[in-house]
Amino acid sequence: MENNHVTLYYSYNNQQLLFYVKKENFEAIFDITIGEEILKVGINLLELIHPNDVELFVISNSSDSLHESFELMFRIFKKNREIIIVKGKFNCLSNDITDNISIFSVELIDVRNLSNLSEKSNEFSVMEMNFHAMLENTNDFIFFKDANHILTASSDSMAMIVGYKKGEEIVGKTDYELFPKEHADIYYELEKEIYKGNLSRIEEVQPFIDENNQQGWVDNRKYPIKNSDGKVIGLFGIARDITKLKNVELAIKKAEIKFFSIFQKALDAIVLVDVETQNFIEFNKKALEMYGYTKEEFERITTKDLEIMEDEGEIKARQINIIQRGWDKFLTKHKTKDGTIKDISVNVVKIILDEKPYLYATFHDVTEDKKIRTELIIAKEEAEAANKAKSEFLANMSHEIRTPLNGILGLTDLVLKTNLDEKQRDYLDKAKTSSKALLHVINDVLDYSKIEAGKLDLENRIFELESVMRNIKDLFEYQANKKGLSLNIGSNKQLTLVGDSLRLTQVLTNIVGNAIKFTEKGSIDIDVELMYEDEHYKKLKFSIKDSGMGMSKEHQENLFKEFTQADSSITRQYGGTGLGLSISKHLVQMMSGEIWVESKEGEGSTFIFSCTFEKSDTKKENKLIVESEIGTSNVESIKGSHILLVEDNKINQMVARGMLENLNLYVEIANNGREAVEMIEGDKKYDLILMDLQMPIMDGFEASRRIKQIDKDIPIVALSAAVMQDDLVKTSEAQMSAHLAKPIDEEELIRTLLQFIKPREPNKESLREESKQLSSTNSQSEFYGVDVEELKHRIGDKPKIIKQLLLNFCEEYQDAPLIFDISTIETDTFDAAMHSLKGVSGNISLKEIYKLSKEIDTSKDLQIKKELTPKLIEMIKETVENLKLQLSADENRIIHNEYSKEEALHYLQQISEDIKHFRAINGDSVTLLEEMLALYVESSTINELISYLLGYKYKEANKVMSDIYKLLVE
Repeated sequence: MENNHVTLYYSYNNQQLLFYVKKENFEAIFDITIGEEILKVGINLLELIHPNDVELFVISNSSDSLHESFELMFRIFKKNREIIIVKGKFNCLSNDITDNISIFSVELIDVRNLSNLSEKSNEFSVMEMNFHAMLENTNDFIFFKDANHILTASSDSMAMIVGYKKGEEIVGKTDYELFPKEHADIYYELEKEIYKGNLSRIEEVQPFIDENNQQGWVDNRKYPIKNSDGKVIGLFGIARDITKLKNVELAIKKAEIKFFSIFQKALDAIVLVDVETQNFIEFNKKALEMYGYTKEEFERITTKDLEIMEDEGEIKARQINIIQRGWDKFLTKHKTKDGTIKDISVNVVKIILDEKPYLYATFHDVTEDKKIRTELIIAKEEAEAANKAKSEFLANMSHEIRTPLNGILGLTDLVLKTNLDEKQRDYLDKAKTSSKALLHVINDVLDYSKIEAGKLDLENRIFELESVMRNIKDLFEYQANKKGLSLNIGSNKQLTLVGDSLRLTQVLTNIVGNAIKFTEKGSIDIDVELMYEDEHYKKLKFSIKDSGMGMSKEHQENLFKEFTQADSSITRQYGGTGLGLSISKHLVQMMSGEIWVESKEGEGSTFIFSCTFEKSDTKKENKLIVESEIGTSNVESIKGSHILLVEDNKINQMVARGMLENLNLYVEIANNGREAVEMIEGDKKYDLILMDLQMPIMDGFEASRRIKQIDKDIPIVALSAAVMQDDLVKTSEAQMSAHLAKPIDEEELIRTLLQFIKPREPNKESLREESKQLSSTNSQSEFYGVDVEELKHRIGDKPKIIKQLLLNFCEEYQDAPLIFDISTIETDTFDAAMHSLKGVSGNISLKEIYKLSKEIDTSKDLQIKKELTPKLIEMIKETVENLKLQLSADENRIIHNEYSKEEALHYLQQISEDIKHFRAINGDSVTLLEEMLALYVESSTINELISYLLGYKYKEANKVMSDIYKLLVE
C-alpha cells in the first residue's frame, strides 16, 4: 500500500487544497503528471469528487467531526474523467474557531483493486480541497515549512508583503532571505522550539518590513505538522496584517504617554477620586507638592483629610450634589500635611470608568491670588478714598479761593460804578482782569473735576459767531500787541447758531492764550470755515495758527493729556495748570467735534478743532432771545422785593448787599443758618433767600431743609463758592431752587432773581428821598495800623461804615490777652481764634496785625508760635488803644447839617416802617439817620442804634428807636 497513497492538507472552512506530499504516489493514483496541473493547490476539492458523494463528504466534515479522526470512502475523477474509489483517513490538525480556520490532513488510498466492493457511494465523501485557489485569494498570510525551515507553500498575500507577487515565487526560501536578520532570528529561535516538541503552537505579534521599506506588524500563529508516528515534519502558519490596528494601538499609547506627561506636569493638582471610598485613585506630582505628601501617603488619605470645613453634612451635601448634577465649581479651604491652610478653587466632574463612578477634579491654589485680590480691594478702597479726598479738597479749595475772590471781584465792580479818576479806573480794571485770570484757573480745575465725574453739561442758547470772535479779539488784542504780535481774525460769515457760546469761547481762549504765550514774534491767525451743513446742523472748523516755538511729535502725543505740558520747564516759565487743552478736548468732543495739532519744532503750530451747532430758526430764535435777554431791562418788575441774605462772611455780605441794593431790592442778613430759620419762624416774609452753604452753627443745607418745612414755596438759591458736582446734588436734595457760584456774576444773579421772584406791581408810594446830601465829614484820613485807602477800595468811601468796623474790632479784641492765652496755644480754640483774627484784620486792612496773625496761623512750628503770639498781643493792645482815641476824637470833628426835630422824627418813623415790612436798611440810610439824630440824641445811644442797624439786629434796633421816638416827641 506504500505506493498507492498520498497525504493531502486542506481547509475545512472553504474546502481548499493547502498542500500535498508524495508527488510520485499522487501521479500514480491519479494517472497524471504534476506538470499537467490537473490538481492544483488552492482548487476546491469538491470539484474532483463525484457529485453523488459531495453531500456525504460535506456532512462528514461538519462541525461535529472537527475534533474527531474518521475514515470515509468516496469516488474521485481522474484526468479522463474515469472514476476511481479512494479511502480517506481524516485527522483534524487545527481547530481555531476564533480565527475561523480548521485544518485537516487526509490520507488517500487507491482501492481500485477492490472491485468487489458494493455500491457504497453514499459513504464516500469528497476530501480534496482546492488548495491553490485558497492560497491565491485569501487575505491572510498562509505558509507551510518543512523541517529545515524552508517554505514549501505560501499564499499570494504572504508573498506580497515581502515584495513578490505569487506564493510560488517564495517557495524554497527561508526567512533570512525574506526578512531582516534581526526579525528572522526571532522567527527561527521560536520555530526551533516547535520542531523540538517544546511548543505546541506559537502565537505572537511580530514585526516585518514591507516592500516599501515601511514597518508593519502581523498577528502570527504557527502549528506543528506531524506524521503518523507523531514526529514533527514541518509547520503550518497563518498570520494577519494588523499594521493599522497596531498603529492605532501605538497612537493610543503615544496619546496616553502625552496625556500622562501633561497630567504630571500640570500646574494644578489633578486627582481621580473613588466616589464610594473617597480615596485618591490617581493623582499627579503637583498634588503631592501642593499638599506635602509622598505617593504612598497620598494613596492612603481621603478627601476628608484635606477638607477643613467643620460641617461634615455640608461636605456630604456637596458630594451628593456633584453626583446628581455631574459637576461643580467652588472655593474651599484645604490643609496640607504640615497643617498649612490654603484657599483652593475646585473644579470637579463625575466620570464613569468600567461602569463605576469616579470624581475627576483639579485643585488650584488661590491663596496668593486671594491675597492679591484683597490687596487690590484695599488699594481700590484707598484710591476711592483718595479720590474722595481729592474731591473734598477741590471743593474746599474752591470755597476758600472763591470766597475772597468773590469779595475782590464784587467790590471791584461796585467801586468801578463810583466816580473814579482815569488812573484809579485803570488800576481797578487791571485788578479785575487779574482776578478773572485767577478765577479761570479755578474753573479749569473744577471743569476737569466735572469732566472726570461725567457731570459737565452744555447750554443750548442762540448766539452770533461774530460776537464770539469779537470777544476773543477784544480779550487778546492788547496782550498780543504788548508782545509785538499781530492778532488776525479772518473773515467769516454772519452766522447765527444754537449752542454753548461760553464753552466755545473757553476752547478758543485756551488755544489763543497758549498761542500768544508761546509766541515771541510774528502773528496769531484765527480762521473759521464751514465744513458741513444739512437741514438742522452746521459743522465749523476753527484754525489757530501761530509762529511760535512749535513742538516735537513726542510732545504732541502728550499735549491733550491731563496735567501735561509740552515741556516740564514750561510750567515755570509760562505758568498754567496743564488742564486747558485736556478740558478743551473734552468740550470739543461734547460739541460733536475733534481737535488736533499740526506742528514742527521751530516752525510754529496750528491747532485745529471742529464743533457742530444747531441751525437757528425763527421760532427757536425768538424763544432763546427771550431767555438770553432777561437782564436789567426787566429788573423793574422785581424792584422793591425783599431778599434774605444768609452769609457768615462780612465782606461777602457787603458785596452781595451792594449788588442787591443797586437793583433797588431790600436786603436783610442772617449770619448763619440758624438765624435764617429763626427769622422765617418769626413770620417774616421774603421773596427769595440767598443761602451760603458752609457756615458755622448751622450750614445752608440743613437751614434750607428746615425752612422748606415752614414755607415750601419760598425760593432758596444757593450762593456759595462750593460748586463741585456733589455740592450741586446736595443743593437739589435740600430743595434749593438754583445754585449761584461765587464770585457772583451780576448777570447770572439778575437772571436768577428774575426767574424765581414773582414780578411786583409798580409801587405807587414814592420811595423816600435818600438823595439828600450827606454831611461832609472831615473823616480821618489815617487810622492807626489801618491802610485806609485799601479799605476804601474794598468797601467804598463810607466813613461811618469804616468807623463802625474799626469800633467793632476794638470791642471784639480789647481782651486779646485772654483770647490768645499762650497756655492754650496747642488747642483748636486758639487755632480758630487766630484764623478768625487773620480774616478780620485782612478785611479791615490792619496790615501788620494781618501779617503777624497769618504767620502764626500757617506756621507748623510750635516754638515760632510761642515767640510771635506775645508780640501779636502787644500789637493788638496798642492798635485798640490808639484806634479808640482816634475814633473818639473823630466824633467831635463831625459837622452836621441842621435837620429839624420833625424831620428826624419823620425819618425815624420811615426806618421803623421799613423794618416792620422786612425791608433792609442800607448803609446810606443809616448814615443819614445818624446825621438827623446827632443834634437831639446822645452819641452813645446813636452809636448803639447804628451798631444794631449795621449788624442787621433789627429787633434790638427797634427797641432803641422806640426810646429815641419817645425822647423826640417829649
